Amino acid sequence: MKNKFLLYISTLPLIYLGCGSIEVSNDGARMSSTNYSLDRTTSHYTSRAKIELIKHFTTHGTAVDIALSSNGNVAYIASGEGGLEVIDISNPYSPKYIISYDLFEYTNYVEVIDDIVYAAYITENTRPYMDIKAYDISNPYSPKYIGSNIKRSTVAHYQAKKDGVMVQTDDEGIAIYKQNGRTYQRAGSYSLGDHAYAVALARGYIFVANGRDGLSILKTDAYGSSGRFIK
Repeated sequence: MKNKFLLYISTLPLIYLGCGSIEVSNDGARMSSTNYSLDRTTSHYTSRAKIELIKHFTTHGTAVDIALSSNGNVAYIASGEGGLEVIDISNPYSPKYIISYDLFEYTNYVEVIDDIVYAAYITENTRPYMDIKAYDISNPYSPKYIGSNIKRSTVAHYQAKKDGVMVQTDDEGIAIYKQNGRTYQRAGSYSLGDHAYAVALARGYIFVANGRDGLSILKTDAYGSSGRFIK
């Protein structure tokens, strides 16, 4: 199976994502993440973003990381002791549980590239490594295991940027920043019930891996006229 996985990924090109890149070659997968810069100046702003929590969706484990499908309709949750959990978020007001996979260890990283999801355990050592497991998700209702590999990496999904809005997680919740020229200025914040570990943005919504509270879904008017809220 491992040889099949290496043969499969050797045919894939170098792919760049908005929050980083994953390089795949015949010696395995190397994952990396580049965080966005943030203007932390104390300059005043005249408007604050309205932020509304619309849903807490309970996961089987502790939600510590999140990645979305390319169309933003499916969430893949690294759910700690719960493994990899797959949730239909096509209607953010009514998420539906699809399936979960037990990776036989604590799962704290997930990334989606095209039709492949990479789930991993990252150690807390100063030089962490990732035990990467790859799944074909061309049919999210029936993911197919491809193989695994181990690589060193440092990753973080505590920031996400889309359509002139940046969201950052912290110990208590999220903070929203609006783009102003080449910088981002703070526009509001929202406290959540548990640690906000990771965030993803799609279709005008904010999706947060929210620890023991599972998947938290919010919306905001920070997008202005470009916000695409669907109910």
